Amino acid sequence: MQFDWWTLAIQAVNFLVLVWLLSRFLFRPVRQVIEKRQALSVEAAETAQRKAEEADAARRNFEDRQKELEAERRALAEKVHKDMQQEREKLLQAARDEADQIRAEARAAVEKDRNAALSGLKSEIADLAAAIARQVLRDSGATGAGPGTLAAVRAYFEGLSEAELEALRRDVAGEEAAIELVTAAELSAAERKTWRNGLHGWLQSEKHVAFVVDPDILGGVELRFPHSILSFTWAHRADEATARMIGEADER
Repeated sequence: MQFDWWTLAIQAVNFLVLVWLLSRFLFRPVRQVIEKRQALSVEAAETAQRKAEEADAARRNFEDRQKELEAERRALAEKVHKDMQQEREKLLQAARDEADQIRAEARAAVEKDRNAALSGLKSEIADLAAAIARQVLRDSGATGAGPGTLAAVRAYFEGLSEAELEALRRDVAGEEAAIELVTAAELSAAERKTWRNGLHGWLQSEKHVAFVVDPDILGGVELRFPHSILSFTWAHRADEATARMIGEADER
């Protein structure tokens, strides 16, 4: 078999031309497409990684925000509960204070009514006792101004200080000034003389003494000066006893 070098050379050249053509028009575009696809794949992977990281960051932010919101919700709930508890305590305290005030006012009103009732009852009892005493004195006819009354008046004047006696003397010092001696019944001439002499001696004055009858004094005497009155009457004593009864009852 004879080997043809020319044919081999031509085939080699054809092969090289084919390789060049394939490299230029097939392999290079394919490689560019592959490289481009690889670049796109890398970019897509990087984008996906970035998106995944962003999603993970967003998830963490969401979870953190959820925790913050939950903490805020709990804090708000605790604050609302605390405020409601405080408001409830305020309302309860206000209700208790109002109830205490109402009870205090009620007790004060009851005590006031009770005191008023007792005071009225005491006054009625004292007035009744005084009325009974007055009626007994009237019925007994003991309306005179006897030695006992005279002794009481004498003891009163003797117990006065010099300044007090001087004040009474000045009271009857005027020209028209007079002394009225009031009794429940008419005095006899002897009784008038006794009383007149006694007043003149006690006051060291010869002033006129007018004798007046007033059954309402019940008994005893009442000395009326121009600017003062000295009462030694049974009516006055009854009034003093009534006032003393009411005062002693109030103290109890």
